[in-house]
Amino acid sequence: HLEHLQADITTLEQNLKKAQEETKKVATRVNEQQAGLESELARVTADLREAENKLPSDFRAEYDRVAKARGEDALAPVEGETCGGCYQMLTPNMMSELLMSKPVFCKSCGCLLYLPEDRGGE
Repeated sequence: HLEHLQADITTLEQNLKKAQEETKKVATRVNEQQAGLESELARVTADLREAENKLPSDFRAEYDRVAKARGEDALAPVEGETCGGCYQMLTPNMMSELLMSKPVFCKSCGCLLYLPEDRGGE
């Protein structure tokens, strides 16, 4: 009976060791992924700051107000001729201003509109 218990203990110790090794591997992968994500976040944040610094000064205050109020939902892509935030149809004048790279806010939801880079010459 004692031998049977000793065999069980040995098996459990082996299982514990395997589980600890697997946990260590998972922790290593998580740390690597975290480092990659933190690096990507730093790059994206720097790109955002650079883009924000290029905004015209007369427009910057309104952009800051919307960005502060809406956070990550402050920007909306133009989808066809509608706001990607609320799907409200945009006026021809708004589309013209967007095509001339002028800042345009959706009159319905207040998002800053932008033309996606992959519009394919719409």
